[in-house]
Amino acid sequence: MSSTTQFPMSAKPCPSCGGESDCATGPDGATPEDGDISLCMYCGAVRAFMMNGHELLGYRVLTEDEIATLPADARLSVMRARSAYATFATRALEEYENDPPESLSQGVRILLEHARKIAPPSFTGKREEQVSLTDKVFAWRDLSPVLLRMPGSHLFYLPCFSSAEGLRGFFGQIGIGFDVIKKIEDGMEFMSSLDVHPHVTVILDPRITEEGRVRFIQIQPTVVS
Repeated sequence: MSSTTQFPMSAKPCPSCGGESDCATGPDGATPEDGDISLCMYCGAVRAFMMNGHELLGYRVLTEDEIATLPADARLSVMRARSAYATFATRALEEYENDPPESLSQGVRILLEHARKIAPPSFTGKREEQVSLTDKVFAWRDLSPVLLRMPGSHLFYLPCFSSAEGLRGFFGQIGIGFDVIKKIEDGMEFMSSLDVHPHVTVILDPRITEEGRVRFIQIQPTVVS
């Protein structure tokens, strides 16, 4: 089992929110190097360390395009970190929401400000309908399906589409690349293969509305009694 260690560092402001932290957490036995990726504990920004040897000079915030071109294992780490941040921020809001602002540290005030902006996905329209994933398609990059994140949710979303054209159009809109399009041969078998990934939710035919919202059909596995 892997473990983590906290490393004391000189306090530098996050370029995104201004919050300062005097430590970093990483794999046991490792120390931050120039270009290593970190996540701001206050605003959730994905940043790269700017190091001069063992001295922290500051951080550089990565764009979504840069994140999309990271190696597969690094992208997965970023998704997990973002998921953990969303959960952490939501819990912090529940704990400190009614505390007087003057009693909170600057970092906690920044965290709560960003936590209030997190709005989890909500159900709209029909509550249930029967849908088959057989013959639907999904995007594949490197060694895994392309997963998406949505504000306020700790889940990863695996988007599937009724057509390759719909897939290309949606991924073109959100600016995320992929290597190939794969076809689902058996929908029930496909859903069963995801049982070992409890934080992955399958969605069908996501689309972006004129208001900038994402609409989709959330797929639930069929329960056989």
